Amino acid sequence: MYGGIDILINNAGVLPSREYSYESEENFKTIEVNFKSIIIIQELLFPLIRNNGRIVNVSSACGHLSNIKNKYWIEKLSDKDLNISVIEDFVDWFLEGCRNKTFIKEDLADDATFASCRISKVALSAITIVQQKELEKRNISVNSMHPGLVRTDMTQGVGFYSADEAAVTPLYLILDAPSSLKGSFVWYDGKVLDWYDYSADYYFKYATFLQYQTKH
Repeated sequence: MYGGIDILINNAGVLPSREYSYESEENFKTIEVNFKSIIIIQELLFPLIRNNGRIVNVSSACGHLSNIKNKYWIEKLSDKDLNISVIEDFVDWFLEGCRNKTFIKEDLADDATFASCRISKVALSAITIVQQKELEKRNISVNSMHPGLVRTDMTQGVGFYSADEAAVTPLYLILDAPSSLKGSFVWYDGKVLDWYDYSADYYFKYATFLQYQTKH
């Protein structure tokens, strides 16, 4: 590392085994990998990031705020004073709802398909904003991005893009993006989206995945 890290890409990600899975154990695993592992990375590696470094958190379409329909949590996650405790409360609210069977599908978009993935990736995108605030004084940029539907083992080989094609945008964010691009949510085509636009049409749509799967 020669005294520090200049570039860090966090790409941990798993999916629940079924589109409708509200079992506590499986949802806990998804949250642990997709979100809580990033907190561990933050604690262990962020002190090693050198000034002017760049961090990319690989989120997904599940990570845009439009995946959330619960008004209370939309307001909380949109607050300018958002902090990690609020995000952890958001995640715990979902897990508690699964344990107590009080979770309702209307709280998420798309009939709450892959609910734990939506919760974990929204949490990841939200913590990106918090991380950016904390690292601003060191001029470190932190962005989250959706790589598109990629053909990987996790998607059972179904997707629009190969791993090489999906690497274009994260490489842009790491190597070529302007230094002013910070704390943003970036789409697979490089477009910077308004993450706070909860009424937008950027949420993950399971039907799109099924249609592509059927054709291939």
